[in-house]
Amino acid sequence: MSLCILAHILKLCFKVVKHLLNEDLFVFLMRTLKEKLTQSFLLLKRTLETKVEPTKPDNAPFVQDVLKRLNEIAKSKEDQSMAIRNKEKDTREIQSIKEGIESLLKIAGRQEQAQKQQEAQRQQEVKKQEEIKRQQELQKK
Repeated sequence: MSLCILAHILKLCFKVVKHLLNEDLFVFLMRTLKEKLTQSFLLLKRTLETKVEPTKPDNAPFVQDVLKRLNEIAKSKEDQSMAIRNKEKDTREIQSIKEGIESLLKIAGRQEQAQKQQEAQRQQEVKKQEEIKRQQELQKK
């Protein structure tokens, strides 16, 4: 009974792992598991036929190792996805800052252009005033 439950739990775990691992690693893991489970079921069958309780199944350390490895893989996948999310967030922030700087540079460029135009207008006004004064002085003479 306990091996059936274990087999069911492992089957569910492998459905999850199949999505996390590449195909070759998954196939290798499934073959290894199949061999260990086959050994366990044969051992169980023999013990049931002889009515002797098994002292310790051969696959118990293997199952613990598999579960440990699955946890490590899940954690590393979580770490990778978190790193990717952080990198994407940083990229978005950098892009936002870059766009802000570009817009500030455009505004500064427009302001500089406006100042140049105002200065040119002032110089033209000064020249006009000087010209008017000169003409007035010439008319007085």
